[in-house]
Amino acid sequence: MGTITMRSHTLEALIHDVSRSLIHHGFNRLIFVNGHTSNTKITDPIFRNLRYETGALMVMFKPYGERYLGLIEDLMENPPEETPGWHASEQETSIMMAYNAANVKMDRAVDTRATAPDWMPQAFAKNDGTPDAQFKGYEYFYFPMEHNEFAPRGVIGNPKRATADKGEAIFERFSTYLAEAVEEIRTIPVQITNREFTLKA
Repeated sequence: MGTITMRSHTLEALIHDVSRSLIHHGFNRLIFVNGHTSNTKITDPIFRNLRYETGALMVMFKPYGERYLGLIEDLMENPPEETPGWHASEQETSIMMAYNAANVKMDRAVDTRATAPDWMPQAFAKNDGTPDAQFKGYEYFYFPMEHNEFAPRGVIGNPKRATADKGEAIFERFSTYLAEAVEEIRTIPVQITNREFTLKA
């Protein structure tokens, strides 16, 4: 089973058109729930343009735990060097165990870290999935690169401490937190400047 991939401008168009349609039909505040950090590279300019075009309030809830565990930090047993919030590490594996345990094959679980790609000079270092790289201990450099260049097996971290109970607790905490935030977001005044939206073939 593979993944469906789409070009960035396809996602841009989808978010734009869905948002403009909802605003056209009377919505003033749109909250997107996003579980993948890299999406924000695409969504930020779209959300800004939608706000400028319409006056609508655009919000993104991003409960991924790659570098910031926040609400769920006390649930994680992996120490920071085992990057508990990264790809197929403790957090993501726990979530999948709670959502659909049949998709988790713990006999295939591996404890691995991100590393600098082979083409990068040894003076640069990486230890997670960001495009940032350290030089002399500081992360001032960004290299666009593919995931398989720094994590060939896709895993960044240690999934072996994951449990379905942790996954259930993560869902409960994030959903409660989001529901409370929605009530506050309802109080933000919004002045729509343009509801008209017509798609041209």
